[in-house]
Amino acid sequence: MKKFIVLHYLLSALLLAQVTNPEWRNFTNSETTRSIAEEGEYLWLGTDGGLVKINKLTQQQQFFNKGNSILPSNHIRAIVIDNEGYKWLCTNNGLVKFKDAEWFVYKKDNSGLPSNKLTCITIDNGGNKWIGTVDSGLVMYDDENWIVYNQQNSTLNSNIIRALKTDNSVLWIGTLNGFYKRENNDFTYITIVGNRYIRCIEKDVHGNIWIGTANGLIRLIGIDTVDTFSSLSITSLGIDNHNVKWFGSINTFSSTGAMRNIDSADTQVTYNYVVNSATSYPWFHSMLLDPSGVNWFGSENGLVRVDGNGQFINVSNSALGRGFVTKFFIDKNDRKWFYAWGPIPLTGTILPPGYLTSLASDTWTAYTLANSPIDIGGVAAISDFYGTDMFVAKYDVMGNTELYKFSSGIWTQLTVPQTQYDLILFMWFDEVTGRLWVDFQGANGQNNLFYTYNGYSWNPVPSYPVYDINKMKRLGNVIWIASPQGLIKYSGGIFTLYNTSNSGLPHNYVSSLDFDSQGNVWAGTKGGLAKYDGTNWTIYDRNNSPLSCDNISGLVIDQAGNIFLGTEKIGYPNNIPAIGVVKFDGTNWTFLNSNNSGKPDTPDGSEDINDLSIDASGKIWIATDGGVGVYDKNGIPIPVELISFNSSVIGNDVQLNWTTATETNNSGFEIERAWLRSSNYAETSWETIGFVPGFGTTTEPKTYSFIDENVSSGTYKYRLKQIDFDGSFTYSNE
Repeated sequence: MKKFIVLHYLLSALLLAQVTNPEWRNFTNSETTRSIAEEGEYLWLGTDGGLVKINKLTQQQQFFNKGNSILPSNHIRAIVIDNEGYKWLCTNNGLVKFKDAEWFVYKKDNSGLPSNKLTCITIDNGGNKWIGTVDSGLVMYDDENWIVYNQQNSTLNSNIIRALKTDNSVLWIGTLNGFYKRENNDFTYITIVGNRYIRCIEKDVHGNIWIGTANGLIRLIGIDTVDTFSSLSITSLGIDNHNVKWFGSINTFSSTGAMRNIDSADTQVTYNYVVNSATSYPWFHSMLLDPSGVNWFGSENGLVRVDGNGQFINVSNSALGRGFVTKFFIDKNDRKWFYAWGPIPLTGTILPPGYLTSLASDTWTAYTLANSPIDIGGVAAISDFYGTDMFVAKYDVMGNTELYKFSSGIWTQLTVPQTQYDLILFMWFDEVTGRLWVDFQGANGQNNLFYTYNGYSWNPVPSYPVYDINKMKRLGNVIWIASPQGLIKYSGGIFTLYNTSNSGLPHNYVSSLDFDSQGNVWAGTKGGLAKYDGTNWTIYDRNNSPLSCDNISGLVIDQAGNIFLGTEKIGYPNNIPAIGVVKFDGTNWTFLNSNNSGKPDTPDGSEDINDLSIDASGKIWIATDGGVGVYDKNGIPIPVELISFNSSVIGNDVQLNWTTATETNNSGFEIERAWLRSSNYAETSWETIGFVPGFGTTTEPKTYSFIDENVSSGTYKYRLKQIDFDGSFTYSNE
């Protein structure tokens, strides 16, 4: 019988269309892997930096975050996959359902969810979704109706749901204050040792229920017999097909973690690192135990593949080191340098808690003791010098100043002018004079001195007031300085201080400054935004503008005159929350936060901006506790221009051919296929059938082809999924 293959496609010149958030990119540190789900040859990872899809064999990764998808949060707490292939994600800002290009987001304002902060999810035999919240109880969703169970309408004694497990018609529930069994619409409280802080639940082949709590690992036989197998704090739990129980645990006294297991007979507890010797004491938050014998463990510092020796896999889309980015610097070559802070990592070569990384085009570089003198503490200040050499002040916990010149991959330590000044607080390169300005702090935080360095010798700046410096910038013959003590003008060798006692400045702490095209000085302060035209002061704050938080942490002005502000929370006694990024065009105020934009979010939901700056192309770079966001008001350029996409049938094979006119950062193309039922042409779900590498960045036309071999008779559609090097993706027409 002859086979017939029918193809549906469009022949036209087209551009690959971006999925969503065309103005944003997110660079996050997503190594903390909190949930793992399996779908054929792929793993789906829920991390603190977004969603990661990883091929189990090739380890090719694809990243989804707030910059390239409609994820409402980059913090994914749990993942399950239903029978139709839909992924259900619990995030810090709502519930997500998606498959291929279909995305659905459920929040308090468009569903029956009582809270947007979700902790766990499971699906029962009837397809009902059971969802735990961090503060509002248990939710059941049957794809039409939402039912909420909480302390007010059930016997649950806590609205904080930590863990869920379905078992035929039984639902096991772990809360902050107890363990419950739900059967026949009734909740039964079960008394166990260490009944608080239940984190995970599993069932073994004998029907016993295993419960991981902050106080230990417990086995429940029936509802009467309870055994305790460990008094450690349990972070994750799984049972493989040999009935071996695996559990991640933390020693609360030393804060070190490891993976352990209990044999199939439930008699012996074994201690395992389950990773190579360079990876010690990791915290394990999740696991997937493959029947093939390959186990996957999600840790604080990445994914571990275990089928003998442990293989550590980094699942971050950046080299930031940690997600908490405090500051960054853009040099004259448009390279971005990031300072990130976090606890000492627990894997591989020990990096310092003060991380230094750079991003040049699409290349990330992390600076550690392996390739630099940077060790514990990281860096205190950084500046460029004539646009090629970099100067890095190492933060030394022993209080000694160490200044290095970094040029062409070589680090050279420089002699500083006076050894009694034991910390460099700030550096700035003045292009007009060709001098590096360096602010030294003396012993015990006193006796600051200001020096300039011309590449050969040091010279003190006379009459410098003893102030710290947040930012310096030149306007004509005048240098302006943002200081915690006020706004400083340096002209003709004279320093003039403007503060609340002698000017219209609303607050003495000045975090940042910039100039508009009319030569006005704009200053961000803890009391609002200030404009100074040389005579008059204009103030924008909570009293006379839409600003609800006037603690300005950063300020930049683009070529069009738009002012971009970053804000930070005002602490006690006001406790006024930050409002994220603010755009002010002189008349209109636009607010960009985690809920209405692709701005990175944080676990606690804060909108604090630690730093912001503008690059050579006009993009706004934003440092947050949740990573780095890049905002382009003109839209992110489309990475690949596709000028043709066609197909032909050769016997039982389908050959696809396509041509690009230009490519930017093109990692390659996934080829996807859908089969159409002949009765009504309703398509099945899209499946990935191959991958063709791209040419990266090129302005020359490139031609591609792919053969789908031995295709069964039927009607098919094909499309291309172009993937950028940062994990963002776009679809072609079909």
